[in-house]
Amino acid sequence: YEREDLQTVINHLRASGTVSSIALWGRSMGAATALMYGSRDNTISCMILDSPFIDLATLAQELVERGKEHGVHVPQIVVSMVMRMLKSSVKQEARFNIKHISPVSHAPKCFIPAMIVAGEHDDFIKKRHAEVIHREYAGDKNLVIVDGDHNSPRPRYMVQGAMLFLQSCMKVSASLELIVPPDTSLLAPPWLSPENLKSLSTSLKLRKGTGAGRLWLSAEDPRQSAQERKKQQQKQQQQQRLLAPTPPSLNDEPGVCFSRSSTDVSRNSAQQNDVVPYDVTGATLPDMSKRQQEIQSS
Repeated sequence: YEREDLQTVINHLRASGTVSSIALWGRSMGAATALMYGSRDNTISCMILDSPFIDLATLAQELVERGKEHGVHVPQIVVSMVMRMLKSSVKQEARFNIKHISPVSHAPKCFIPAMIVAGEHDDFIKKRHAEVIHREYAGDKNLVIVDGDHNSPRPRYMVQGAMLFLQSCMKVSASLELIVPPDTSLLAPPWLSPENLKSLSTSLKLRKGTGAGRLWLSAEDPRQSAQERKKQQQKQQQQQRLLAPTPPSLNDEPGVCFSRSSTDVSRNSAQQNDVVPYDVTGATLPDMSKRQQEIQSS
């Protein structure tokens, strides 16, 4: 039903008459929802799919196998019983078959430009899920593998690359561009319009830069992000205990590897602040670091 909820939100945005293009950025189940919706609506400008899974049954089985690696042995017959009970309960209460939660089956029918992301050390949804979806995906696609786990903050180069991807696919005007300081976490795309400025002011703080007319984007309360991440970790551990009681070992270090289609580009930690331009739609994206230098020199 998440796909239907997403449809309702998109219908509302389009009916408002204030949106010219829509992109989807989902993480974990959100990525799965975006992919399953994308196969039915090719008017979406692009998608960023962070840690999507192949299907629910495969994910559950992998959690059981992971428990065995940590000395927790769950007999296969027990796993089968739990899955049957879960399937029956969901079908009775929600009236749908959990076997239909299969994002990978939608990938061959999806032609929206997509950026697919996965954590190298993700123990909850292993990176192979993203690799399989990337292989099956029909549209233009990029695969980004970063260091870290399921809940690790994504490295700056990945986020900046995602912003360039969104800006290109959504055809955002350069006049709406914001200059972002190197030490600032990006919590929103680096552009604003008068329509969304008011809504963003509740979560973002804007202040004047040293140059005339420059706006700088910064997080209003970094502790809020940390608290949200802790909640996500607790929720993930609860889900894992259903089939594999041992919680994962979390690695919070940012990522260092960028992969696109058949070409891998290694990045060390000293280069994390660099923007990584890449081509998803067929047109070479601009070097935004040069753009910032030109603005600063002027």
